[in-house]
Amino acid sequence: MKNIFRYIPIIGSLVDVRRGSLWEAFVEVSLNVIFSTLPVWFGLILLFVFDREKQDGIFNIIKNSLGSGELYLYATALLGSILYFLTKDFRTKSNFKSRRSYFLFCFILSIIAIGIFSVQRANLLFSEEIKLDQDVIFYSSIGIYLTTVLCVYLAHAYRSLYERSALGEMISQQHEFVEDFKEGQK
Repeated sequence: MKNIFRYIPIIGSLVDVRRGSLWEAFVEVSLNVIFSTLPVWFGLILLFVFDREKQDGIFNIIKNSLGSGELYLYATALLGSILYFLTKDFRTKSNFKSRRSYFLFCFILSIIAIGIFSVQRANLLFSEEIKLDQDVIFYSSIGIYLTTVLCVYLAHAYRSLYERSALGEMISQQHEFVEDFKEGQK
């Protein structure tokens, strides 16, 4: 069954990642998301607590706050952290086979986020007449951000797999060297 999943682009190598590495990636990405978005969600909580009379619910506060496309910026910033991993050569036998498709997917996701955010800002700054539906901005920014968080999670999980593989190969090479050295001493 694992061999069938290996051929699925981008997520196929997940079958080789240990549970501990998946959990470690989850904790790392969760902390990153919590603290990087602190200005957004903590501000929303303060608005909800101190401005209850003027607002008509937490959902409307969230929608009004994120309607300007801030999550597009956060998504693009998170995608930037993946670039190092995608360009690093781990020199292992089990190399990241979906590296190009993963890079292309992240690049396209970033371009979409940048494009929508730029159009949104152009409307606000220059009073341009490019009309964007605020509901589309809000829901697509959430969708793109969550997809980005998933991409970052996968990258962290894969990184642990390939770093572990590289370490294992270095140790076996070291043992081979020691054995060859011992044989040369005889």
